[in-house]
Amino acid sequence: MAPQKGKEGTKGQKQIDIENQESFKFNNLIGLLGIVVSGLATYLHDYGYTLPLFGLFVHLAIYWMLSAMIKSGLDINVATGTAEQMKDILYLTVLCEITSLFTLYGWWIWIIIPLVGLFKLWTNFLAPWFFQAPSPEEDERADKKKIKMEKKIRRIQSQGGYVQQR
Repeated sequence: MAPQKGKEGTKGQKQIDIENQESFKFNNLIGLLGIVVSGLATYLHDYGYTLPLFGLFVHLAIYWMLSAMIKSGLDINVATGTAEQMKDILYLTVLCEITSLFTLYGWWIWIIIPLVGLFKLWTNFLAPWFFQAPSPEEDERADKKKIKMEKKIRRIQSQGGYVQQR
């Protein structure tokens, strides 16, 4: 098939709403599956209720965030953005809940989320701030200061004085 020429088509709000509802329904089913599996693991292995309640709160928070995004008319199916990150957290939480059927150590998979958050914080905010090159204005000031010091040193040396280098 030949590639289309011209501008790529955009989705209308009605199509975005339909796709949002389908995606939201799918994510709710995935979340419900995770809650049921987590409850089953708690019942079978008597692990306690702390981690399944944590999973439930994560599911509720994601449900609340996605529904707020849908109500405001945003597209939650965009490949980048907050909605995609929320869905990733949902899927990882469900994975933790499924692995908790076999071992309690499955909840350690959830440590990936704060590690990814720290990585993004470092790469997007901290590292550029720490390792940024000086601005041209700062370079200009430093150059002027250096030239001024060199002139001062030459003047003192031409008068026969001794200049201590720092």
